[in-house]
Amino acid sequence: MPRLSHRIGGCVLCLILGALGGAVGQGLVATFEVGILLGATYGVAFALLAGPRATTPGAGLIWGLGFAFVLWLAVPVGLLSAAADGMHGMGMLDATRARFPQLVAYVLCFGAPLGIGLGTWGILSREEGRPRFSWPRALAVGGLAGIVGGWAFGKWMAQVGFFPLIAGLVGSHSRMVGVTLHFVFAIIIGASLGHLEAWHKPQIRRAA
Repeated sequence: MPRLSHRIGGCVLCLILGALGGAVGQGLVATFEVGILLGATYGVAFALLAGPRATTPGAGLIWGLGFAFVLWLAVPVGLLSAAADGMHGMGMLDATRARFPQLVAYVLCFGAPLGIGLGTWGILSREEGRPRFSWPRALAVGGLAGIVGGWAFGKWMAQVGFFPLIAGLVGSHSRMVGVTLHFVFAIIIGASLGHLEAWHKPQIRRAA
């Protein structure tokens, strides 16, 4: 019964986060087709699919990012492209490039909040004796890894001119604003993945 209550609570949490993500996404991207109702549906679907595995913020973030990417491929790049341009438009490079802002919105409005939220909720069902997070270690190691990864990925983004596009999320066209947001996102993602490492490594040592 406690496990069932925990699953229901996770579904309710993701329903709320998904609805909020749908509302925020429509404000960020003009062509964002997901509203509050569809966003809530996405949230419940994620909770049902990833609930047993999203037991930490880091693990939840990984599942959330994957979920957001698959949704982006299935809905904007797949179904909406087919509806607008016919079956020949599905998955075409130009259609994919044109819908890249929606990928950013899917990650920021659904993938990250749903994953981190459900993973944080998963901590509440932690088994007795399971080691706690090392928050300083997660922030330091994960954040540093995020900076390095953001720097490497930023080289490619600078070449294709994506930084002004990211700046558009906050209503700006400044390249510097885009670079700043890029590294903020990289640090957040790196620190969240650091949570996953801090959680599982002691378990591996104990099993050995």
